[in-house]
Amino acid sequence: MTAIGSLYTAASGLQAFSQGMSVIGNNIANVSTTGYKRDSIHFADVLNDSVVTGSGVAQVGKGVQLADLITDFDTGALAPGTQSTDLAIGGNGFFVVSPEGSTERFYTRSGSFRFDENGFLKDPAGGVVQGYAVTTHTDPTPVTADGTLGSNVSETIDFSALTDVKLSSGVGEGFVSMPERTSLMEMMVNLDSQAPDLAAAVPAGTSPAFAMFEQWDGQSSEPIDPGLYTYASPLSVYDQAGDAHTLTAYFDPVYTPSQGGELGGTMLWEYMLAMDPADDGRAAAVGSSKAGMLMMGTMTFDASGELLNQSAFTPGTGSDLSDLSNWTAASMSDQGYFLCAPQFAGEEAAAGNMEVNFGITDTSPQIADPGLSAADIPADDPDAALQMLDMLTSPSRFVTASTSYNAGSATLNQDQNGYPEGSLLTVSVDSDGVLTGQYSNGQTRSLYALALANCQNPFDLSREGGNLFSETPGCGGMQLGLAGSGNARFGLESVALDGLGGISSESLEQSNVDMATEFVNMILTQKGFQANGKVVTTTDQILQMLNQMKK
Repeated sequence: MTAIGSLYTAASGLQAFSQGMSVIGNNIANVSTTGYKRDSIHFADVLNDSVVTGSGVAQVGKGVQLADLITDFDTGALAPGTQSTDLAIGGNGFFVVSPEGSTERFYTRSGSFRFDENGFLKDPAGGVVQGYAVTTHTDPTPVTADGTLGSNVSETIDFSALTDVKLSSGVGEGFVSMPERTSLMEMMVNLDSQAPDLAAAVPAGTSPAFAMFEQWDGQSSEPIDPGLYTYASPLSVYDQAGDAHTLTAYFDPVYTPSQGGELGGTMLWEYMLAMDPADDGRAAAVGSSKAGMLMMGTMTFDASGELLNQSAFTPGTGSDLSDLSNWTAASMSDQGYFLCAPQFAGEEAAAGNMEVNFGITDTSPQIADPGLSAADIPADDPDAALQMLDMLTSPSRFVTASTSYNAGSATLNQDQNGYPEGSLLTVSVDSDGVLTGQYSNGQTRSLYALALANCQNPFDLSREGGNLFSETPGCGGMQLGLAGSGNARFGLESVALDGLGGISSESLEQSNVDMATEFVNMILTQKGFQANGKVVTTTDQILQMLNQMKK
């Protein structure tokens, strides 16, 4: 190693420490950059020269070189965001974005996303966030043990169909929640056990259980006189177009404790479910005195006022609504509820059935006598009538079922599962990365599951600027999955990458640059540069002395 060689050695140190200072400066410059990951510089010595020494051959180094720049992917601190689409990943993974109209993928930890004027969810550089469209499936409507409506939807995604996260005004595409026709109504009431029978008058041979039916006149401006029933409870339901209609349940006692001695204290109430006759779109309702009537039947209570059984009659399609013999035992759903088939004005025929739940169901849904009609119920034999009217073969009463206590008649709870068209109000993102829309009709709908990606060797990802990384052959291939417990939620455990972090909404991941560490590194780099500079000046002095020796 000559004196000139020491100049090159020092020069390599100056160059290396200059590069180190550049890396430190870049880290400090990005101390406030969302999702930025700091770089650390690693040096290595250069090949050595062999020299002869008194003890043999030894090696002398030839300087230093830049060995590697390693990105620190530790999660940065989370800071509050301002929008629900400000997202941060708490753990492993990257958001996936693509230029609009391109299949090229980039990866980022910066979750500052916004919807543009075309409905695309984009990052600040214009990349469109990638995800999976969520498909909602409506299952047969379950009812919980207390008789209230339960969840009746399931959700799936097609993991092979990664797509742009985009909201548009098309049917089912995010900005609009399409209307849903009512397919289940529930009404829990208390019927005063001491109430008198107000609709007692019936034609000879007609069971008193259908007294309100006989009083109904669908051609009158007031189909039934309020003085001819004990209690009524209206409920708004929705047709196919999302228009609201009022269904009213009317109740009146048939046999009460004061008049039901022959039934051993058992109470029997009649009920009638009807709509405004002007809303009745059934062909058989045109000009009929029973226009508007959808279902009638009875509710049987024990002496303590607990609901024991129920009956229901509905008219045959196209039959004369005013003839009791055309009102036959109603069919049942698979959940054990009686069904009626309202057809609102403007709807197509066979628009769909509606389950009616008063708080009791049949665990073995079947009609004991499908041919039974209302005209078959005896008028003068209460015991025989009650036996025929107890249509539920395996009745199961809910905790909050309708009752007949010695208290005022009142509606305890009522609900239905239809709704009108709604417009998007807000969006939210949960820890599984599922983008959910909240609509003006009260509905909540999952729209997209945001994709996350990771690889075996993230240190080999290539920086592309704009907080973006791209895949390289050395990273081991990017694999896709869902955040948090999203894989299990959508049944993707066998095909999706597991171990990805959860997503925090209204949060942004900050740069993981630590200023104290960078300043320490800056001081060390500065000292290293100064020391190498001193080697240059000292070597220069040696060379000058050599030149002077010739003189």
